[in-house]
Amino acid sequence: MTDTPLPPLPKLEALTQLRKPLRSVNIEHKQKLSGLDRLAIQITDRVGTMGFFLIIFAWTIVRLGWNALARRSCGSIPFPRSSCGSSCQM
Repeated sequence: MTDTPLPPLPKLEALTQLRKPLRSVNIEHKQKLSGLDRLAIQITDRVGTMGFFLIIFAWTIVRLGWNALARRSCGSIPFPRSSCGSSCQM
């Protein structure tokens, strides 16, 4: 083996100038979204929340309670629903 000296290592500043600047692909993608895409993202973000789940859950409990306990003259839908579909007269 020969003892040849190794070339000196480049400085850190020289290495950082060689590479491309960092970019945020998330920001670039967000800027390219259309208005309809932004609306769709807002809706899906809200529908997946616990608040939306609680609203739907409360609505279901109230509606089932109304149908089960309200008098027929108050306009309740028969509970459980009959199998004749929309042709039934109340």
